[in-house]
Amino acid sequence: MDIMALLLLFHAPLAWLGLGVLLMIAEVLSGEGSLLAFGLSALSVALLLWLSGYQPPPTPAATLALWVLFTALGVPMAYAIRRLLRARNADQPDINTY
Repeated sequence: MDIMALLLLFHAPLAWLGLGVLLMIAEVLSGEGSLLAFGLSALSVALLLWLSGYQPPPTPAATLALWVLFTALGVPMAYAIRRLLRARNADQPDINTY
C-alpha cells in the first residue's frame, strides 16, 4: 500500500476519531504534551466532520484540506499546551517536592 492510498483513507470522521484516540494513548505513554495537542486536533476534525454531516470525497484535494485543518488546529494547540506545562512546572523548584 503506498502512502497516498493510506492518506486517502482519512476522509471519514471515524478515521480521524481513531487517529485521535491513538495519539492520546501515545501521549499517556510519552507524557511530553505535544501528542495531546494533535490528538485533540484529530478529535476536533472528527467532530467537525460529524457535526457538519459533510462527507468529503476520497480525492487528494479533499483529503489534503482535512490534513491542513488538522495541522492548523494542532500547531497552535501544541504551542499553548507547551506554554501551559512550562508555566505550571516553573512554580515548583523541584519535581520531588511533596
